[in-house]
Amino acid sequence: MKSKLKELEGTSLGDCRLIKEIGAGGMGSVFQAEHTTLKMKVAVKVLAPHFSSDNEFIIRFYREARHTARLEHPNIVRIFGVHEDKGYHFIVMTYIDGASLGDFLEKTVLSEKNAISYMLQTLAGLDYAHKEDIIHRDIKPANLMLTSKGEVKITDFGLVRHIQRARELTQEGSTLGTPSFMSPEQWENVEVDNRSDIFAVGVTLYNLLTKEYPYEGETPVLVYRNASEGNIVPLSHRIPDISQDLEDIIHRVLIPDRNHRYSTAYEFAAKLKGYLLRISPDNKKFLPFFPPDILKPLPRAKTKRALIA
Repeated sequence: MKSKLKELEGTSLGDCRLIKEIGAGGMGSVFQAEHTTLKMKVAVKVLAPHFSSDNEFIIRFYREARHTARLEHPNIVRIFGVHEDKGYHFIVMTYIDGASLGDFLEKTVLSEKNAISYMLQTLAGLDYAHKEDIIHRDIKPANLMLTSKGEVKITDFGLVRHIQRARELTQEGSTLGTPSFMSPEQWENVEVDNRSDIFAVGVTLYNLLTKEYPYEGETPVLVYRNASEGNIVPLSHRIPDISQDLEDIIHRVLIPDRNHRYSTAYEFAAKLKGYLLRISPDNKKFLPFFPPDILKPLPRAKTKRALIA
């Protein structure tokens, strides 16, 4: 089924000539494009037309997009600008020669080391963003681009909060996010912080390793109930020979009470890196950049095989 914006293929918005639609969703469409002034390939995300009628939303959208454009990190898709032309609002950003982890996962099974490496890169980007007081709110494989060089790039920073607010204005009690990746506090419409992103990274890692989800449910409401009550499907039920250390680390960030999760992306990354280094010092080559002290092996965890800190 064609998106409503696909007809923009071959046209221009601002300095960008839209070559082809490469993705579409509720927020709008993403196009591979050529920046005619800079003479470079870029990606252009065009907002769905129905958002244009909400002036308050558009003002907040531009403000946040410009704020997010300040983020410069190897694991975050760079935003070059946000513009309006011919009635369309759009963001110009780095073009990624690759596919999302979600697309990649549909075609293959990831090794444990690769899955963890991709999440370490994700956590590196999130740690940087969180220090800039920016929360993503919708971390999932579809929002993690994997380049041809094996680099992870986080997309859609700064957009989710305002899309959520726009939907709340028209759908009472609605929430935004992919149900299986949402933390309990997101479901409850309370103020979220960096620990919601950490929860989503935990779900994503679980998903990369198993192609399943830690909290099941035939409906979003049942998913929420299981997540809020901690009714997790243990990772060891999916992978019987999974390391207890790794299961404990992942289960820790999936705890319903965010006060018992790792408090920062940095701390979560340290645990994952410590695990990789404990099982093999050669795994250091899989570790993306973080301050040098985080590369030191951590003491072996003395946690019980449970969903508690």
